[in-house]
Amino acid sequence: QQQQPPPDDPLRRQQLQQQIEEENATLQLIEERDAAMRELEEGVIAVNEIFKDVAQLIHDQGDVIDSIEANVDRTEVHTKNATSNLQSAHSYQKKAQRKKLIIAAILAVIALVLILIIYLSLR
Repeated sequence: QQQQPPPDDPLRRQQLQQQIEEENATLQLIEERDAAMRELEEGVIAVNEIFKDVAQLIHDQGDVIDSIEANVDRTEVHTKNATSNLQSAHSYQKKAQRKKLIIAAILAVIALVLILIIYLSLR
């Protein structure tokens, strides 16, 4: 066994002082590491919040894109219906013109017959 010097011995004081300094240095190192770990943790939390915000933005934009897609689909259907209605209207317009010409021709024939009857009856 090694014998320890008495407590008021300068060598013993120097050893204790050196041990205290080493423990203080170790404590300071631990505190620095703890501070670095806390800073790292705050950084990870901040990055996590950023990812949550980005995910929310992507989700919101997905809803907007879905809405736009639905509007485009409805517009396509409405455009097809409008094209069909325009074709029907064009067909009805042609038929109406033909009917107007036939009615005008019939009225002209009736007018001509009336004029002939009047002309022959006055003679």
